[in-house]
Amino acid sequence: MNLKNIFSSAFEGLWNDEDSMVRDTGRVSIIITILGTAVLTPVFGLWFGLTFFLSAAVMLINFIWLKEIITMLTNRAAKSEKVKTNPFKYLFRFILIGCFLYVILSARELNTFALLLGLSVLVIGVTAVSIKTLINLSEND
Repeated sequence: MNLKNIFSSAFEGLWNDEDSMVRDTGRVSIIITILGTAVLTPVFGLWFGLTFFLSAAVMLINFIWLKEIITMLTNRAAKSEKVKTNPFKYLFRFILIGCFLYVILSARELNTFALLLGLSVLVIGVTAVSIKTLINLSEND
């Protein structure tokens, strides 16, 4: 399995997740990333848009991986199975994220605001979905 298939299946899983909160958060975050990149790049320049996109992608990948870990652990705990995991797999994932962030941070044209904005995409997605859920709950009462 190549890297393209790993990332495309991960994002497809996030887009079509069975948990509505995760699915909605993933969809909103992906849409914010795409629209944000499309709007910010022409307005603030290529490096700003690239920094925003890469940092948002790092956060989405981290979210997907953490969800996989939590799902695996909770499924095994519910079945009362002993959890056998390879810690090096997870360590490798976070080293990969660290390397990716290092490349972003070491770029000479780094825009700190774009980096922080990209890292906040998932938080913005969670906030938007939470507000939507609260509005739906208040309408049902």
